[in-house]
Amino acid sequence: MKLIARTILITILALSLYVGYSSQDWQSIMVILIVSGFLLLLTFVTTNSKQGATTYNTSTSYSDNNCSGSDSGCGGGGD
Repeated sequence: MKLIARTILITILALSLYVGYSSQDWQSIMVILIVSGFLLLLTFVTTNSKQGATTYNTSTSYSDNNCSGSDSGCGGGGD
């Protein structure tokens, strides 16, 4: 679907540039050039941002092994 939109926008840009160049009347074509160029740029930006997205696993669990004193669970020697 994005390929079709890009093809249409590139065609509109090319036709607008051709008409503007042949008639030398850039003021009437400027809005079409700006809007179609912005939409074309937007199609590339949204595609790249979705492809670069990664997910991270945040369910890392930590255990508190406080081995102060004479805790026999830490491998230290108790009495």
